[in-house]
Amino acid sequence: MAFFLSYFPSVIPANSGGGNLGLFSKGISDYNGSATGDERLVAIEFDTHCNDAWDHSSNHIGIDLNSIVSVASKDTDFPGRNLSSGLLMKARVTYHNDTMLLSVDLQIADDASYHISKNVDLRDVLPETVAVGFSAATGSFAELHQLLSWSFNSSGPEVSKKPPPPRTEVASAAAAPDRAHEGNEAHKQLHLPPQTLALVLVSGLLVLVLLLLIACNFRKVSRWCQQKHAREKQGCGPRRYEYCELVKATNNFDQQRKLGTGGSGEVYRGDDMGRLLAVKKLISIGNTDAEAQLLRRKEFQTEVNIISRLRHRNLVRLFGWCDSRKGLLLVYELIPGGSLDKYLYNTDSERSFSWNDRYRVIIGLGKALGYLHGEHSGTTYVVHGDIKPSNIMLDEGLNTKLGDFGLARLIDQGTEPPRTQTVMGTPGYIEPEFEKTGKRCKESDVYSFGIVLLEMVTGHGPLGLRLSQPLRTWVWEMYAQNRVLDAASATLRSERNDQQTERVLIVGLWCTQAARSERPTIAQAMGVLEHTHAQLPVLRPCHGQVTVAVGSLVESPGQSPIIASPILGELALVPSQIYTDTAPVSTTSRQLYSNAITTAEASTISNRSSVGSYTTCSASMTATTSLGVHQAPIGGNMQAN
Repeated sequence: MAFFLSYFPSVIPANSGGGNLGLFSKGISDYNGSATGDERLVAIEFDTHCNDAWDHSSNHIGIDLNSIVSVASKDTDFPGRNLSSGLLMKARVTYHNDTMLLSVDLQIADDASYHISKNVDLRDVLPETVAVGFSAATGSFAELHQLLSWSFNSSGPEVSKKPPPPRTEVASAAAAPDRAHEGNEAHKQLHLPPQTLALVLVSGLLVLVLLLLIACNFRKVSRWCQQKHAREKQGCGPRRYEYCELVKATNNFDQQRKLGTGGSGEVYRGDDMGRLLAVKKLISIGNTDAEAQLLRRKEFQTEVNIISRLRHRNLVRLFGWCDSRKGLLLVYELIPGGSLDKYLYNTDSERSFSWNDRYRVIIGLGKALGYLHGEHSGTTYVVHGDIKPSNIMLDEGLNTKLGDFGLARLIDQGTEPPRTQTVMGTPGYIEPEFEKTGKRCKESDVYSFGIVLLEMVTGHGPLGLRLSQPLRTWVWEMYAQNRVLDAASATLRSERNDQQTERVLIVGLWCTQAARSERPTIAQAMGVLEHTHAQLPVLRPCHGQVTVAVGSLVESPGQSPIIASPILGELALVPSQIYTDTAPVSTTSRQLYSNAITTAEASTISNRSSVGSYTTCSASMTATTSLGVHQAPIGGNMQAN
């Protein structure tokens, strides 16, 4: 909502809804341009939504001079006393021609006040004749503004003298709605020079007693209402930090306080009056082009916007942020235990990382994802986009805290996920589908979750540097040979719970199915992990290009060898023929896995609507599968449907 002075008679520009406040056309806001000619105006905005392109917060007042980008602004960040609180508010806007100072004062519930001002010569900004009034607009969400009453007073010099810039004053008075008309009559007395007589005649209908009440009932802030008690208990939500505050908290970003370095920036330990902080300083963008700087700032605003909405015991809490010329910084709570990867791979750690510890971390991570994927809101969900051990923090009790939302996206339920122009993430944790389509969704996080599960049980990284093959492929082979428990780390075998271990490994494979349609939701995965009576899924281990072969087959006279394939079922081989599969094969008498003597390539079929069609293999045999009999000539294709 905004109070404005604009060209008379005022009109509503085309495409001026949403963040344009019904005042600025979309063309002006898109390019952060300035209005000219009859579109010139001055506006005082009472803004309750953050538009990333030009706003810095979702609760602020601002002065706009011919542009949607405010020349002066102030966050209404007093706890429980902001534009969204639904309390009585009074505003006063004044302009003095002698000082050329435009001032805005806002009072909320008699105990919180905000002030902004800007020096400006209105003769250079506005046309000679102006209209005065209020404007409001909404975008995807609904909100209610109630303006009980208002008044406008203007006084000028004597007629014989050359008039200086007019003094404009919009004042408020605390009055109940049933007294608004009485107040209006008292404020209708205007003393205007002839030059503004036309304005007075037209705007006389707008002259009322000023009492501004904005009662904003937001559908979009239902989440805020649910979190109100938590915020009051914590004192306040995330706040803006000054750069000098963070310099002091980190001892000027002392290298001895550096906690780590990631792809997006460095993290320092800080102390803010006894409260421990983790200050993430994003990599400098000063030497990059304007487009790259805009992209980085947009990613920064996205991360702040998303994390500010979230409250969960298994998520790292955001204390605030800093957006200054010297850098972009995020301020998190400091998690003293460090990240999960240090527990998995740091052999010098004094504390053992038992199976019970790992299982508790797994359950905590699943609960964090369940919250992001819909529990926090019925209309939107959050895709984290970069789930990996280094982004999973552990407190002193080894409780899970998922952090680093730099690649996260907030998506409306039922809508198509947006396309990412650049594939970003960590190799080994990125699902194959995202690399092809550039679209992240819930299933993308589920895939990364599955990789982390396999990593925590086996003790091997996703790229399988110590296995000579990817971790996922190696565990699939164990599963196909009905010995998936052998994939567990040797350090856990003396203390592990075999039932839990098997469930974690199978759920990990379930979550990393190549096709998104084959993966569970996080709720389904957690149902199997947390409930011992839940039935384990039966998986089809087709996982990409794998080279295997059949060797040392013993044939009975007059009988072809029978091979049980984990994908194609039982295959009756034509004598002297060789077949390949996407997983190790076994005879009816013993397990076989020999060196490769021929290769075949298995690929997931692109038609996701046909659930039964899941792989295409090159073969030269007659095959009997559990789904039917297919014959193909030598060198032909065989498809399991």
